[in-house]
Amino acid sequence: MTHSIIKQCLQKDYAGNHLDGLKSLWQDVTWPSSKQEIWRYAKLHWLNEPWELVAQKETQQAYDVYLTQYDLLSNETDLVSMQGKFLPNKVDEIACFSHGHLDMKKVTWSDDFFNQLGWLGLSDWANIEVAEGKYLDQQLHCILDEEKKWQNVKLTIHVKKNAHLRLRINTISAQAVTNLSINVQVETGGSCQIISWASPQSKLLMDHNIDLKDRAEFRYDALNFEAAWCHERIYMMVGSHASAHLAGLLLPSSGQSDHKAIHAHHIAPAGQSMQKFYSVANGNGLAAFHGRAIVGHEAPKTDARQLARALMLSKACEVYSRPELEIDIDDVQCQHGSSIGELDTKALFYLRSRGIDLNQAKAMLIEGFIEEIVSDLDQSVQSWIRSRIAKHEIGKV
Repeated sequence: MTHSIIKQCLQKDYAGNHLDGLKSLWQDVTWPSSKQEIWRYAKLHWLNEPWELVAQKETQQAYDVYLTQYDLLSNETDLVSMQGKFLPNKVDEIACFSHGHLDMKKVTWSDDFFNQLGWLGLSDWANIEVAEGKYLDQQLHCILDEEKKWQNVKLTIHVKKNAHLRLRINTISAQAVTNLSINVQVETGGSCQIISWASPQSKLLMDHNIDLKDRAEFRYDALNFEAAWCHERIYMMVGSHASAHLAGLLLPSSGQSDHKAIHAHHIAPAGQSMQKFYSVANGNGLAAFHGRAIVGHEAPKTDARQLARALMLSKACEVYSRPELEIDIDDVQCQHGSSIGELDTKALFYLRSRGIDLNQAKAMLIEGFIEEIVSDLDQSVQSWIRSRIAKHEIGKV
């Protein structure tokens, strides 16, 4: 479906404006059902309204008001996208491109739906390149303040040999949709750490493509638990002696959903990967984790691990957990585990017998459950994430 629309658009001129052409072609398109996508076992909440492109316009609006709502400081911000367009602040190592700089006829299109989504109606594109041996510590704020709008932002990251990048991405788009496509390449000896958070009521589509070369290191912490819904896909290639750690919290309450689909492909010897995701679902919230690790015959000595744990706090919530291993060689250390359950009644009884009321006892057990993820985060964000979890009030219906 998507590929045919692309072909139609490229075959026509549309007076040189491909975005207007795409908009007209998308008006009558039916969004794919969950059966056509990777989360075949979960309810996928696609938008019903037709494709809507973000208006391209210059903006110098002050964004402090958005940041202070969530205890974020503007002076800690290096790269800002508002209304789908990067503000023209000069930032070392970062280049921003609007869609006008792209030659769409030279773009290599993919049949994959999410890759298509990353280019269709592209608002802006930022490129982060860390030179060999350098260290870069950045923050990216994707802000969209208009309701029922889209912003499509593409981020390309290239960490060169023995270079290091730490990037914190904050998405603030209440009642709006952010489609964020992230391509990461980490060369030999380099490292990249990304932390992602979304504000309450945001709607988020994230597509990660990660390429780890020999002895490269990568860490990603998915902390988009406050979003109205989040659909996140990670495709990763792990090279020789490379290391990848993927972790996150899924905390959907009533009306929220969070989906994680991960594909880690080990293509060379002695690579390591860890997928560690904890879920707590309440009300009619939905949490879905589908983690997959593939170890080819060319990747002996691989160490691939997966751990998915979940708590269900109500009878109406839904939790799906599906860790998978596909191994084509014997000389590996691979394991996966999954558990889904309720709060421990014996522990609740013990706490209540000590004079603690029921709601506080539940909160203590939930906090203890997810602390294993929080305590492993970067020290700079731990206290802030704990405050966001407290405001989220996952234990209350």
